Amino acid sequence: MPLTTLQQKISAFLQEDAPVKIEHGNVIQSGISPELDEWREIAKGGKKWLIEYQKKMSQESGISTLRIKYNKVFGYFIEVSAGQKNNVPDFFIRKQTLTSCERFTTVELEEYQGKLLKAEAEILKIETEIFQELLQDILLESHIIQQTSQDIAKIDVMSCFAQLAQDNNYIQPEMNDDLDIKIIEGRHPVIETLVKDFIPNNYITGTTQRFHLLTGPNMAGKSTYLRQNALIIYLAHIGCFVPASEAHIGMVDRIFTRVGAGDNLSSGSSTFMMEMLEASTIVHNASEKSFIILDELGRGTSTFDGMALAWSISEYIYNTTKARTIFATHYHELIEMTDTLPEARNISVAVLENKSQGIVFLHKIIEGGANESYGIHVAKLAGLPESIITHAEKLLHSFESPNNYVKPAPEQVTLPFDPPSQSSEIEKNIKNLHIDELTARQALELLYEYKQSLC
Repeated sequence: MPLTTLQQKISAFLQEDAPVKIEHGNVIQSGISPELDEWREIAKGGKKWLIEYQKKMSQESGISTLRIKYNKVFGYFIEVSAGQKNNVPDFFIRKQTLTSCERFTTVELEEYQGKLLKAEAEILKIETEIFQELLQDILLESHIIQQTSQDIAKIDVMSCFAQLAQDNNYIQPEMNDDLDIKIIEGRHPVIETLVKDFIPNNYITGTTQRFHLLTGPNMAGKSTYLRQNALIIYLAHIGCFVPASEAHIGMVDRIFTRVGAGDNLSSGSSTFMMEMLEASTIVHNASEKSFIILDELGRGTSTFDGMALAWSISEYIYNTTKARTIFATHYHELIEMTDTLPEARNISVAVLENKSQGIVFLHKIIEGGANESYGIHVAKLAGLPESIITHAEKLLHSFESPNNYVKPAPEQVTLPFDPPSQSSEIEKNIKNLHIDELTARQALELLYEYKQSLC
């Protein structure tokens, strides 16, 4: 069956405002089944009959407040207030007595209720049969429907890609199967839509410079640079144009990221543990064809521990994994690492220092490493009190002074411990205990007994 024919059949069979569940009724349109239409007329007429019957009973009994109601337990019944129960006709049959009212039925009402309930049951039965037949027709064409849905999804994605590229001046990347990646004037696809003047940056990597160590101040744009290159590579691999003026992308098998900081309390993992778990995943699974971005690896522990791990992991990636990597860090000591790694490069975020403006972050990636993080300047921008900033500057000066005296850590106090030459009686008893055979009460009694013997 052609899909247009199936679509026309669905439109013809189902009510436009059909309910979610078939049990709610009124799913199939009129004119589809003569039998269904006939039972609907009976049900429709039944409601009119109930209204007329209520009016008739109210007039015959003289009870103006008489009402015909319905519930799932009794079906249809006549309800009168408790004050009017003595005025009901003799042919009323009592069904239920409540505090505020009395409920009755009549032979005529019971007979008509049977017709109504049968009509409702038949309507549900016929509608369900027609609906199931319609589902079978749809099922027979399910493969075509699924293929059409996939085609529409592809068209939807590609049209979105096209609109995105047109609106944001994206370019078509050149894809190849080598290890070279060349991104000229790359931009972050999200952040460039949120700021007025986004500063684009280049990223060039390959067999001669596959590891980049990125240093620079806080808030200068290191994390943005990491993410934008990963996103550009990802967009190129899914068939989308990319935010750059030129892009040559060597195929990548996986993109690995170690960015952000956070712990996982539910699993008992600290921030540092999460860093190490993610780093472990990277070094065990990355290949020469992978792309890795690392942001502040090792900051969750002490300075020297973190720096040692960051250095060691970097060398492992360089020597063993050989993946194309950008590693952003505040450990400026790592800059020296590139002296012994010929295919590693130091890059940094440019900073302008002058008397009129102070420190200005240019958000531009340049060759060479940075020697300062300007953390105190960032703290000042965040609005910390001047007294804190001034004191921090004095402390920093003292820390950086070659004559700075660092108070040594106190020696570890060793507590004397002389183990007994032979096992005590209590120790022997504990060793002989069958713990799994003790009840909680027996264990508690033994504990009290041992405590008494030691006092």
